Amino acid sequence: MEKQDGASASDMEPFKGGISGALKRAATVWGIGRELYTYPRVIVEGEHKYIPWKVLERLKGLPKAVAEGKPLPEVIRLNPEGESVRKGG
Repeated sequence: MEKQDGASASDMEPFKGGISGALKRAATVWGIGRELYTYPRVIVEGEHKYIPWKVLERLKGLPKAVAEGKPLPEVIRLNPEGESVRKGG
């Protein structure tokens, strides 16, 4: 017997977003990473091949905050320097 889980396309990168969503749901079904659904969506302004170091530094406390159940925004929007950016700005 086999179980499959698919996903719909995301706004940013349809194929990659679909695969990512499917893997996240599959892991949750097996009890791995259930907290992934409690993480905020992180948006880094601009075009980047890799996540800028300053953004990684800014987000390093995020797993602990999620584990402790701290209230978090639904979306975290940062510039490449790791500074908060308001939507549209």
